[in-house]
Amino acid sequence: MSGGRDLFATLLDELLKHVLSYLSSLEAVKSSLLSRRWRHIWRSTPAVSVHGKGEGVLLFVNTLLVNREAPLLRSFDIDVDLVVPPVLPGSPYNDPEFYDSEYLRGEVDPHVDMWIRHALSSKCRAPSLIVRLEDELAPWRPRSPLAFASPNLTMLHLDAIHLVDILLDFSCCPALLRLALVR
Repeated sequence: MSGGRDLFATLLDELLKHVLSYLSSLEAVKSSLLSRRWRHIWRSTPAVSVHGKGEGVLLFVNTLLVNREAPLLRSFDIDVDLVVPPVLPGSPYNDPEFYDSEYLRGEVDPHVDMWIRHALSSKCRAPSLIVRLEDELAPWRPRSPLAFASPNLTMLHLDAIHLVDILLDFSCCPALLRLALVR
């Protein structure tokens, strides 16, 4: 405050959204406590960046995506440890020939696929997608070979992902310029 004036109050909403897009999504949501005017600004940031593990992050991301109002995403960065036990009915990892309890400890929560579909949907059209799954002992099987199909996707970075028996088709990504598969 300078001379009793709130200088943050003079910032344009577009500038606030731009600044918030460089924070993690949790920090952006927390910024809503700073000012009454900022209460809903986080909903319009052009980036989603989530890091964490467990049920808390699952609930946070689902709530975040439902409450976002921004039509377009500049980037979608997900860095999570969301492993569900291998005893789910219908799980491909229940097959005793495939599952080795010494090696694998489950599979990645199916919500991850839903989040990726959301980020690449025609509503959001994220050109940049980063997916890091913290647990290298949990394989991820995208539910579709076209899991990353998007005419807008220019950069895809998959880190610590153990793809299992899947052929990913990038023919539906004509704008893809950078692809990184990191073990």
